[in-house]
Amino acid sequence: MKRRIIKPLFASLIFTALLIGAFACSTNDDYLDESEVRRMIEEALRDNNQQTGDYLNEMEVKRLIEEAVANNMIITEWNIENFTVNSTEWEWNPDFRRWEAEKQLEFIDEFIYEEGAVIGYVFLGEQNVNEVQVQLPYLKSYLITDDDDGEIMFTETTGYEYSFLTNKVTFFIEPSDGFEDPEAKVTRNFRIVMIW
Repeated sequence: MKRRIIKPLFASLIFTALLIGAFACSTNDDYLDESEVRRMIEEALRDNNQQTGDYLNEMEVKRLIEEAVANNMIITEWNIENFTVNSTEWEWNPDFRRWEAEKQLEFIDEFIYEEGAVIGYVFLGEQNVNEVQVQLPYLKSYLITDDDDGEIMFTETTGYEYSFLTNKVTFFIEPSDGFEDPEAKVTRNFRIVMIW
């Protein structure tokens, strides 16, 4: 009876020891780095050259490798354009009841418009003192006193619109009450970031 138990127990212990030993010697490198891939490609091309007699020189091999690596990489590109809208550049648009200023975009196309991202920012505060960059649209609420000592609350929305058809961006300041307030025409610095 002891033999029946000892043999399977001994075999199980040996099998367990082998498994532990095998896992202890393995690594987590289940992937190939770029140099290993390059080496494998070069070896495969050399073998192919010897079998077929159709030889590629070293420059052709390197070019093929570079093309293979480049075609599998996704490259993100971006363009940043800064704009200053002076207080005298704002014009009232009666149809939309807002102040507008139009600027030329140097770099936008249909691909960026359809497949990329265009993000607008406005700078608030004084540069190198208390300046912050805020993503558009930016909303600011005001509580003012009218002539009858009553309080009026309204919100200004600073935003932007752009078109690849005209290559222009329109910055705007839109009051919630639709009132044409010349005091809203202040100099503003904007940034447009395009990512594709």
